[in-house]
Amino acid sequence: MFGIFGKKQKKEEPQVVSVQEVPQESEVSAQPQKVEAESFTDLLTKNGLKVTAARMAVLETLKKADKPVDSQYLIDELSETLGVDRVTIFRILNALTEKDIIRKLEFREGKSRYELNLEDHHHVICEKCGKIEDVSGCNIKGLEEEIGKKTGFRVKRHSLEFFGLCSDCQNK
Repeated sequence: MFGIFGKKQKKEEPQVVSVQEVPQESEVSAQPQKVEAESFTDLLTKNGLKVTAARMAVLETLKKADKPVDSQYLIDELSETLGVDRVTIFRILNALTEKDIIRKLEFREGKSRYELNLEDHHHVICEKCGKIEDVSGCNIKGLEEEIGKKTGFRVKRHSLEFFGLCSDCQNK
């Protein structure tokens, strides 16, 4: 396999790395890692990933995006500037998702979208125009604990999205 600078690179083996935050005494579920203010270089290194220009560019592009973006957006943004092909972008997205550095989201539109794993939040999606907005402040933690108690499951993650019509589409 060849990297972005034409040098032959060996395939990286997945490395098991603990990516949960320091748990509270009462916390029983392993939470996904949150991308905080630490540098992307430190974050990649800490997770056993090589720091490459392409990985850094994907992370920076996701950081600048105001909503979750699909792989085609990343390919369009990075293919010309870095000479990165679509296969490389998909490998990067898979590696970053596997390490919980980014989230892979499905909004029932036939494609995946990606965002940095910054804080727990959900999304509201307009079914007419496709507008996506973040929804914060949900008390999902309590619901996760209740589900765990009732079912015996240790909830590790969840996905919750709301679908409807935005105010603009309601007024049309």
